[in-house]
Order: sequence, then C-alpha cells, then structure tokens
Amino acid sequence: MLREAKNELDNNEKRKRRSEQKLAQIGKQYRGTTDITHFLWVLIRDYGLDKLKEKVVKPLTGLRVAEYYGCHILRPQTEMGFEDYQMPTSLADLISAIGATPIDFSRKLDCCGFHAVYPAHDSVMQNDWLHQQRCSYRRRRLRSNSLPTLPNAT
Repeated sequence: MLREAKNELDNNEKRKRRSEQKLAQIGKQYRGTTDITHFLWVLIRDYGLDKLKEKVVKPLTGLRVAEYYGCHILRPQTEMGFEDYQMPTSLADLISAIGATPIDFSRKLDCCGFHAVYPAHDSVMQNDWLHQQRCSYRRRRLRSNSLPTLPNAT
C-alpha cells in the first residue's frame, strides 16, 4: 500500500501538489526519496540468505512450514516487483535458510482479508482460522506469514 501511494505521488503531479500543500500546513514536505520495502526483502536482498544461514545455531530441522504470502507483498506486480507474484519463492528460501522444510500451501497467495478487519473482524478471523486449519490438516506445524496482522502458529 505504501509503495502504491509513493508511486502515485511520484507520478501524479496534481496529487503530489495537493499532498505537499497539506504537508506544508504542518511544516512537512514530500521528497519521495525513501525506498519502501518489506522486512522479508531486506533479509534476502540486503542481508543475504547465506549470511543468515551462517547465523543459525539451532536449525529447525524436521519442522514443516507452509508458506503464506497473502497478496500485499506481491501485488500489484508493477509496484512490488521483488519477485514473480504468481510463483514466489522468497518465503521458501527463507524457511530453508533456517533449516526448516518449506511446504507448498495451495492457498499461499490468497488475500488474508486485512482490508475488512475492522468492519468484519469475525469474518476475517474465521478466514484466517480456516487457513490455519488447512495447514494443520496437512501436518504443517507452522504457517509462515509475511503479514504483520495475522497470527502464525497453528
């Protein structure tokens, strides 16, 4: 969402001017110099999986972890662009780096319902619970999650 907003401000002069006017009222300005990123990308791109592997003291050998990306870290592809939004591998690569076994999860690209948490909290939590149950049913011990709004353990 932040990347989309940055792109909109960087490429739409009218919106940028309007935003700059609002920011000026509180003594701020928009420069557009910040790179919007995700912690997963920082771990992989900036820190490096090889370096991470070196830091692992107790590998999670035998732990089966289902990858769950959701949609915000991958789409829209034109905004995010870190990896293929239809066939992502970053979570599997990270899971392997810490010694666990990545398990493909058929619903790994499904929306988590984040947008509806406040107006439809119960429905969103039920949806998340169903994702958790699907992981448990397939004997996955954990569901990795790139979303800060949802719990991970099953």
